Amino acid sequence: MNRAILICLLHVLVSLHQCWSDNIVVSTYNLWNVMFNWETRKYHIAHLIRETDSDIIAFQEVRIDRNEKHSQISELQKLLPEYSWSVWRSAQASKIMGAIWTGWEKEGIGVLSRKPIVNTSVHYLLHHGGPDTNKRIFLHIAIGIVGRIINLMVVHLSYDRKQQCRNAADIFQYISSRKLTDVVIIGDMNIYNDYGWPLRIFTDRKIKGNNPCSPYTQKLEKHNFTLFYDSWETGNNTGKGLTFSNMPTPGYESRPDRILVSYSIDTVNRKLDGNGTMYKLKYSSAIHFNRIKSVIRNSYYTFKGMLGYSCLHDCGPRGSCRCGICVKGGNSNNCELPSCTECDRIVFVKIVLYIFTNLLILALTVFAALQVLIVSAKFNPETFFSILGFTCCLFNPKLYSCKRLASRHRLFRLFNIPPMFLFIICMISLVVMIMLHKRIFPASFASINGIMEEEFYPSDHLMYSVHLRMKPL
Repeated sequence: MNRAILICLLHVLVSLHQCWSDNIVVSTYNLWNVMFNWETRKYHIAHLIRETDSDIIAFQEVRIDRNEKHSQISELQKLLPEYSWSVWRSAQASKIMGAIWTGWEKEGIGVLSRKPIVNTSVHYLLHHGGPDTNKRIFLHIAIGIVGRIINLMVVHLSYDRKQQCRNAADIFQYISSRKLTDVVIIGDMNIYNDYGWPLRIFTDRKIKGNNPCSPYTQKLEKHNFTLFYDSWETGNNTGKGLTFSNMPTPGYESRPDRILVSYSIDTVNRKLDGNGTMYKLKYSSAIHFNRIKSVIRNSYYTFKGMLGYSCLHDCGPRGSCRCGICVKGGNSNNCELPSCTECDRIVFVKIVLYIFTNLLILALTVFAALQVLIVSAKFNPETFFSILGFTCCLFNPKLYSCKRLASRHRLFRLFNIPPMFLFIICMISLVVMIMLHKRIFPASFASINGIMEEEFYPSDHLMYSVHLRMKPL
């Protein structure tokens, strides 16, 4: 009894330590929208989060439904029940117009946490012109830890350089005006290798005139407690910390994913995860199966008369959308329902007939196998059916006669074929039907097998994680 109580107390202490430890692991990850098999990829991401043992994960390019009740983060939370707190907010509607799908109409940012979220607020960044017309927001999320509050700023800055400067200046102004302490700025900052000036707004005590962002920082108040350092650049650097792109080509190019930390917090260590080397080997079958399901589903949509773009995302310059899947080839080959030959009305009818034929052959195979077992074991058929529980109503073998039915209907003559011969014929038929699937659906399987290399990789961003420790007050 005493041992059981001791074990329970130990579990309680461990739980309290996890909730209120002065150490915390934060990560940032660009979800890449629902690109390439989200239903498969989310399991990989959940595994990745557990492997990194992150306490808080900031996400960018998060797809959200029209009512903002469901998101990619909520789906990850179902796979990771230990992460009790979550937040997501949309910045804009999806740009894929004329799509037939529903459920991922908005895009934004969010957080998944196993630390208590005390407060959340969303702030819209002003657009000051330029080519990037995407709406931008940042989240201020207060996390409870060791009797203190970590102020997490989740961001996804503009890809336009001037707009980046303005975004950074607006975020810094927000932090400085509220005199926030224990601040972590985290997210996809879209920083280029040759243009890190926007981050200097956070890290430099004084913005010099040679900084192209200086015109937007003249009214900023610089305080010691609002200065930051780049967590990757602390300690012994092991590499350049590149996080984009995680494609086979062109490989890692830049470091847009950053975690900036105020000087009241120490960086213990940092790492990158998720290069996807094993993803292709582990999920190849699931990827093919998802593509087959998409073609079948979109052929059904065509049969119903639905019109529009069938993919959940843009396939990029090297791919085209065909029947809800991305295939190799430029996007000039895109097709919209019902004009896709791989999933038109005729294909749907063929699919129905093909499935029905295979199910019929499979049923006959099972029937023949049972008959072989009955005869070879010298069972009484009536006893066999009684064991299975089929002894009443139409299942009662006394209520019908195969010979009488066979004399009236040619179809039932199949049941008079010796069971071993019937079994062999059915097995051969199944093998032939399986071998003929590419001949029956040549265009469909050409698209299903036309997988882009990007699809075998889990994302175009790595997950960047930092182990932080609070300094004593």
